[in-house]
Amino acid sequence: AVGHLRCALGHLLCDDCAGGLVQSQIGSAELRRRQGGLACQAMDGSHDACLQLRDTAFARTHVEPLLEDGVRKQYIAFLSPVEEQDDEAAKNLQHWVAELLNVTCPSCDAYLDPRPDGCIAMSCLHC
Repeated sequence: AVGHLRCALGHLLCDDCAGGLVQSQIGSAELRRRQGGLACQAMDGSHDACLQLRDTAFARTHVEPLLEDGVRKQYIAFLSPVEEQDDEAAKNLQHWVAELLNVTCPSCDAYLDPRPDGCIAMSCLHC
């Protein structure tokens, strides 16, 4: 391990603390928002009092080498981009959603628009 990180104001973050901090943030929106980076944890008044409002002091490229193997694997897995659905699967899903949520005419398969006035009788304007 590298040993420690130093923020722009000179505060140190040792590798043990970085590992514990990363472990506590795996799964959080904060770690994803910072793209794997960490904010300086110093509470001496030199940074914003709210940790979420602080700038990212330590980039992912500096944090990752400090982590032990098990934590590093979890960290990398969490920050890996989610695979995009292929277009065919998305189109198929959209088709089934439309099919299930819309009422169609049993004769011509045109979509029927039920009237919002409470009447459940529907007639097809296409047939």
